Amino acid sequence: MSLPLEFTSLYPKVSVEQESGPIYYLWLYCPNDGIVHIEHNEGRHSAEHLDHSHMAEKSTHPEKVHGFVYRIKGGWRITDWEHKPITDPYILKQVKRSLNSQEN
Repeated sequence: MSLPLEFTSLYPKVSVEQESGPIYYLWLYCPNDGIVHIEHNEGRHSAEHLDHSHMAEKSTHPEKVHGFVYRIKGGWRITDWEHKPITDPYILKQVKRSLNSQEN
């Protein structure tokens, strides 16, 4: 059954393409070694779903920083675990570097 032209003419004229890869990532920055650990739950069974408590096992440093990365059109939204923007430029750079290496 096809839709009438009155309805189909209301559809967006530009196609919205879903970028490949996970919708969001979990990340953890460890100040000891300067490494950003990246994980995602894409393709995992719901019983194996990772959260930041699983990520915390990778660093015992008391000042570790962790959060989320969301895929947005043309880039990333990088937040802490409370969904507040990350303001430290060094951490942002390291997270982006880890994402780029994960994506390639």
